[in-house]
Amino acid sequence: MNEELLKILENLKEYEEAAVGKNKIRRLLIKFVNSEIVEVQRLINESIGIVVRKGNKYLATEASGNVNVERVKKLFNIVAESSIVPYLSENDREYKRVVESPLRDIIEKGEIDSILREIYSSEYPASGIINVVEATQSLVTSKGFNGYFLNYYADGYVRAFNGEYSGQWAFYSNDLSPLKEAIKQANILASIDGKVKVDDGKYDVVLSPLVVGNLMSDFAYFASAFNVFTASSFLYNVKPGDKIASEKLTISDVPKKLRTRDFDDEATFTYDKNIIENGVFKTLLYNNELAKMMNARTTGNAGIIYPVSFGIEVKPGEVSFDSLLSGNVIFVNNNWYTRYQNYLEGAFSTVCRDAVIVYKDGKPIGNAGRIRISDYLPRLLKNIEELSKESYAVRWWDAPLPTIAPYMLIKGVNITRA
Repeated sequence: MNEELLKILENLKEYEEAAVGKNKIRRLLIKFVNSEIVEVQRLINESIGIVVRKGNKYLATEASGNVNVERVKKLFNIVAESSIVPYLSENDREYKRVVESPLRDIIEKGEIDSILREIYSSEYPASGIINVVEATQSLVTSKGFNGYFLNYYADGYVRAFNGEYSGQWAFYSNDLSPLKEAIKQANILASIDGKVKVDDGKYDVVLSPLVVGNLMSDFAYFASAFNVFTASSFLYNVKPGDKIASEKLTISDVPKKLRTRDFDDEATFTYDKNIIENGVFKTLLYNNELAKMMNARTTGNAGIIYPVSFGIEVKPGEVSFDSLLSGNVIFVNNNWYTRYQNYLEGAFSTVCRDAVIVYKDGKPIGNAGRIRISDYLPRLLKNIEELSKESYAVRWWDAPLPTIAPYMLIKGVNITRA
């Protein structure tokens, strides 16, 4: 198993530690515009990464195609010593898992009839992209680890258009069953018409799972121990046990539940863990080197040097989505252009898009159009009033981290005109 990588590793014995990894993605991409298929592509992306360390010097490099080991050695000779260096896990196991999936036939044979039927069923013209993916992760290390993980997943987004009004939904799944629901949700949101003006001020806001997914991708960044270590995170002075959010909120890193990774880049096996539990901070995301420097233990989230999340879940609540809309609220279907003015404070703004519906006494009175949320992420986490019992796994280009998220009611969100 992984003979190609083992052959490369054999030529790196002069280093204290060495790892060779390979990531391969086979993708069937389906693009549709106005409910018509405009493009079907078969794409293959493959890269090999090498990490070598000797003392306080290390080199991490990645290449597509053939690997030139001599070039790696020459590059290592010119790098300077570093205050942070990677450490591989003491894991000498051989590990292999291949997940069987009906998605394989779609990739292999291009069998997309079921996808076409769903797209053609949209009430309103719909545009979007669907990806069906085979993802392979391989890793060998000088500690003796030899790992191979092959998995399938599908993701995509659907945007439905009703004249000047639109609605969008996205999905992430180990099969294509959520596509039907994505099209349904996009159509429902696009059907809400009429206009209403929203002035600058503070409002109670209900965020859709798409918006929650966008903000959770950012939260995962802040939860990386590297960003805390470099004072680039609002979690920089937070300790385990500190209450930092609403007691309604539990945020977890869930690579096993989402089936995204079985082992990280340092050969640590992944596991699901809470980052925030009932509003209380539990842990940052660590790799070996940051854990060593910050008196903690790795959480199986390496990233060489930089720990990362492999997928987030926000624990659902106990009330219905409809109940969140029962008062005077603004429902935000989607967002983009999320920008942070201050990472240390979590100050950000994001533009709301697609269906931005104003509810009065539980009834929709119109679409507010483009408004902007201008606030602080730590404040929003504290002001979560309620979470829906319905939740959805979503992923798309503005929410790149697979996230399982409910609808989220937040009190007193600062809104300005975009």
